[in-house]
Amino acid sequence: MSRPGLLARPLHPTLLRLDDLAAHLAADDHVQAVLGLGSAGEETHRFDEHSDIDVFVVVDSATAKQRYLQDPGWLAGFGGRVAFSFANDPNGRKALFEDGLFVEYAVFTPDELAALPVVGARLVWSRDGRELPMSEPPPSPTALDTVDFHVNEALTNLCVGLHRELRGERLTAMRFTQVYAVDRVLALVRLDPASRLDHPDRFESTRRIEQADPPRHRPGHHPGDPTAAGPARPHLSTCLSVGAWQEHTPEMSSYSRALEVAHEHALDWLGSLGERPVPPQASIEEVVAALGPELPQRGCPPEEAVALLAEASDAGLTATASGRFFGSVVGGTHPAAMAADWLVSAWDQNTGLRTVTPAQSAVEDIAGAWLFDLLGLPAQSAVGFMTGATMANFTALAAGRDAVLRRAGWDVTRQGLAGGPRVRVLVGEERHDTVDVALHYLGSVPPRR
Repeated sequence: MSRPGLLARPLHPTLLRLDDLAAHLAADDHVQAVLGLGSAGEETHRFDEHSDIDVFVVVDSATAKQRYLQDPGWLAGFGGRVAFSFANDPNGRKALFEDGLFVEYAVFTPDELAALPVVGARLVWSRDGRELPMSEPPPSPTALDTVDFHVNEALTNLCVGLHRELRGERLTAMRFTQVYAVDRVLALVRLDPASRLDHPDRFESTRRIEQADPPRHRPGHHPGDPTAAGPARPHLSTCLSVGAWQEHTPEMSSYSRALEVAHEHALDWLGSLGERPVPPQASIEEVVAALGPELPQRGCPPEEAVALLAEASDAGLTATASGRFFGSVVGGTHPAAMAADWLVSAWDQNTGLRTVTPAQSAVEDIAGAWLFDLLGLPAQSAVGFMTGATMANFTALAAGRDAVLRRAGWDVTRQGLAGGPRVRVLVGEERHDTVDVALHYLGSVPPRR
């Protein structure tokens, strides 16, 4: 147990409220000491704006203990008002202050404290500066705290959980695959001497595991040493991902794996644009050969199909989004637009009718209104979003042709085009080829040059 004078770093401002509490309680002769635990204990360097304060108050008698448990008014020593409090243990309570401070406290007599296995406590204050006797925690290793035990427990937890998932018991399946099995894997991290943990919490193995430096080899196995004792075991990084094995139904797992592969290849592609050659490095025939022209006799997992497409196509792609591409006005997709396009594919909506997908209609209405404002067009203008230049020109020319014929007294929707007035279309000499294509689709004679 550390004493106040031994702490090298200055305390977090919130943690100083524990000192305020100690000063407040010092006025009561029945209070013998105030202890901080966890990040309020010896590891005060971990205390931050997200931390709560764990505290033990030591009093001289059972009578004083009951008084402090029954009347939490002494918490005013922290400063501020308690908004919510409840008894979570025969020895203490949890309390949330109006300003957001969260406190968990317990009250003990000296004899009770001496019988407790306390780890990492910090003596904030004690009457007459006396040390308090406390028990050391019992040694943790047992006959069942072994690599074999935890690996086998994790595997059987997964087996039970997957079968419960298939039975439709999804909540208990989640607990077996994402809680019980993961707890065993975390035990492997703790048992491996090569693991480096940031102040491990012996009561909660998941604490700060994100900052742990796990071993790069399998527990009980040493790479490059064929004579090393112990059977081969699953790689730790594989074990740490067991929680993702059964997040959803088997069908959703297939989506997850395929999308993960696509995401990985997409990032690789974007990361290569600054250095890769702009022109494609493979011909159509070479890409066909890489993909495999023959009809497969059987299918493959979705993630394998996505990986094959990405790997075989890579050499046949043009780096249109590169800053070194000047071929035409394409490329340079905005990150938000690219990510939104992924969402649109996942949503898989029928956008042909306005009311079938309200979200799609709402987005188009907002985008259209923004365009009217940006271009200075009347608010009653109409807008349509097309798939590309050909359909944009087709739609605009069709609308213009119908308007011209309507002014000439000819209703295309009722009378058709046959026998109607001729329509002259004026186009620029450097028009885009899609203009001619659209006129051809509309049944018009191609423009003369």
